[in-house]
Amino acid sequence: MTTKELLKKEIETLPNEIAENVYKLIVSVKELASTKTKLRRKRSFKMEDETGYLLKSPANKKRLLSSVDNVKKKKNLVVVDLKDLRWEK
Repeated sequence: MTTKELLKKEIETLPNEIAENVYKLIVSVKELASTKTKLRRKRSFKMEDETGYLLKSPANKKRLLSSVDNVKKKKNLVVVDLKDLRWEK
């Protein structure tokens, strides 16, 4: 028996009112998970789109890839103490 089948069997043993609420909860959880997945995909696509845009320019591409390489090699890095940052309200 699958988990889904076992769950359905368990729910059927509950009083009708409780079973209905359990089904509603399951549907709500599925909808929430679906919405989260859609938002993740949209955010990921936006990031890929922005990265693609930035890499279109040869000068930008060279600068960005050089910066990534510098970070990997831990060279030409600027150290900033967070206490020195000024936060505006």
